[in-house]
Parts: sequence; C-alpha cells; structure tokens
Amino acid sequence: MTRQHGWMALLAVGVVGLIGWTARVIYTSAGSDPQSISLVKALACAACGHRYEASVSRPPLKCPACGQETVWPAVRCADCGTVWACDRRKYRAEGKDPYCPKCRSTQLVSVQAGS
Repeated sequence: MTRQHGWMALLAVGVVGLIGWTARVIYTSAGSDPQSISLVKALACAACGHRYEASVSRPPLKCPACGQETVWPAVRCADCGTVWACDRRKYRAEGKDPYCPKCRSTQLVSVQAGS
C-alpha cells in the first residue's frame, strides 16, 4: 500500500468513526432528556400521584385526574422501589442530581411504558 493510500484509508476510518459517534450522541441524547422526546412514556402526577401512559413532548403535562400541570415522566428508585413524578427543574434549582423522595438515593431508573 502506498503512503497516499494509507492516509486515505485512515481518513476514511476517521470519517466513518465520526459519523458513528455523532449518530450515537444524537440517539442517546434524544432518549435521555424528557424535555425533548415524543414517545409513549410512563407518567406520574406530582400533585395527586396519578400514574398513566401517554405520548409526551414537553412536560409538565396536565393531569387527567386532578387537572393540574404537574405530570412528569415516572421514575423508580432502584434501592427502595418508590415511583414518582420526577420534576427535574426542582433538582436543577437545588443544584443536585434527582434523588428519591423516600430514601434520598440517586440510583433512579425510568419507568417503562407497559410495565
């Protein structure tokens, strides 16, 4: 292989890698920010605790049970199992990562629709 072909092959590998990395960042970013997704999600109302599933684009949503705009994606504490509406604005205002309101653990998982 000539020196020129070596550089072209290296450049091609770099371009393919950059495209793959960009696609991964876009894919994972869209799924991690509840403010920008539009999927069927497990939701919970921070005011009344009502839980349901719906398509969500920009929380907070209006709760079908109590009528307040306090519906957020539901999360579950991996340590104690508590499920609640995770209003990430509250935690940002506190300058903290989201944590369980019962045991204060930060080991949280999204509640999946259909579960």
